Amino acid sequence: MKTGIEEHALLYGLLVRNACAELGEEEGKAVMAEATKHYGRCRGKRMKESALRLGYGESTDAYMLCGEWQGEPGENRSELFFDPDSVRSEVQVCKWCETWKKYDLMSYGPLYCQYIDKAIAEGFDGDFTLHVNSILSAGDPVCCFVWDRPADQNEIAEKRKSQTESLIRPFSFHCRELLACTKDILDRKNPTMTEKILAGTENDFRKIHPEAAEIIFAS
Repeated sequence: MKTGIEEHALLYGLLVRNACAELGEEEGKAVMAEATKHYGRCRGKRMKESALRLGYGESTDAYMLCGEWQGEPGENRSELFFDPDSVRSEVQVCKWCETWKKYDLMSYGPLYCQYIDKAIAEGFDGDFTLHVNSILSAGDPVCCFVWDRPADQNEIAEKRKSQTESLIRPFSFHCRELLACTKDILDRKNPTMTEKILAGTENDFRKIHPEAAEIIFAS
């Protein structure tokens, strides 16, 4: 059973829904916002470690070379624009957004879009700001992200050609890390509710994707 963006998006939406059910919508979304930031910063920190190990440094180029996920063909569609003082990404099609629509989780999933990319940039470099100008899951025509530093498009292309180490991690890893980061934040902020929220999420997930659940929730 291969896990992918759909399973990751479903897991996230269910985590937020269960947090809201147990803590109330305001507190549930607040704690999941913190969990999302924690998860993103962990990923950004790991990306920076990879960039330094590969000799890429800490530039925007390095950030863009060290991403850790890859969707299936056609699941996402986006375009990068390399401007003199920044890089802009416009996403026209997003599998995360489509998954939340599919499973009636649009009240919960978009929290991910609000925080994840900014948190990854912060984890990579605390002075490296990403601006979220619009998101599909909020009803905007595209997701628009702007990194406030320039990047060299040709340099990125050349380094990609010669990069021998794959930094892509399977979505089973990303799902398990999302669970671990959420548990960390719940244990800090609402320890008496951690088990109930995570158990409810697992139960809901198993009803939809039982085979994937065997991988994601494996002890």
